[in-house]
Amino acid sequence: GRMKPLQRNEIATLEDCRNLENRDGIRYELVGGRPRAMVGGTQAHDRISLNILTRLDTALAGKPCRTNTSNMRVRIPNGNYRYPDASVDCSPMRPNSLYVEAPVLIVEVLSESTRFFDESDKLEEYESIAAMRHVLLVSQDEVRAHLFSGTDGVWPAWPRRFFNLDDVLDLEAIGVTLAMRDIYANMPQGWPVAQNEISSSS
Repeated sequence: GRMKPLQRNEIATLEDCRNLENRDGIRYELVGGRPRAMVGGTQAHDRISLNILTRLDTALAGKPCRTNTSNMRVRIPNGNYRYPDASVDCSPMRPNSLYVEAPVLIVEVLSESTRFFDESDKLEEYESIAAMRHVLLVSQDEVRAHLFSGTDGVWPAWPRRFFNLDDVLDLEAIGVTLAMRDIYANMPQGWPVAQNEISSSS
C-alpha cells in the first residue's frame, strides 16, 4: 500500500523505517522517534569494516556467537534502532528477526566528522544494553582504536587506547583477540595521509 507521510510530531516506528528503506533504497536508523538516513561510507571505511567482520567471523566459527554486518539493526533499550558497522550476538539466532537486542560487542568505524557524535550519544546507548561487554571504536583516518569494556552495566569513563600496528585487542567476553595489523590490513602504501595533505575536495 501507499505510505502515508509522517506528520511532524508523529512518532515513527520500525515499520515506518522499513517502508522508507524499501522506498529509498538506503538505511534509516530510528533515533528519538524519527527516521535518520544513513550515509554511505568511504573505501577506507568499507575495507576496515570488512577486515574486522572477517576476523571476527573466522574466530567465532563453530562457537555460539554470531557476527552481524552493518545491515543488522541493534535495538536500544530506549526504543532507538541503530546500524553499527559490526556486532556480535551470543543469544540464539532468530532467522526472521529484523534486529538483535542482546549484542555483547559492537564495532563502529569512525571518521573525524562522526567521531565526536559516536563517542557521546551512541556510546551511552550501546552501554545501556544489558548483554553488552565491549564497544570498539576504530578510526578510518589513522591507526587508532578505543576499546570500552564493561561488566554488569558498569563501564569505565575512559577506553583502552591503541595506536600501534603491533597492538592486540583482547575481546575476552567472546574469547577473541583482534590484532591492529588485521584491522588495518590491505590499506594502501602511504596511508594514513597527514591531515594537512588532504585536499578540501574530499
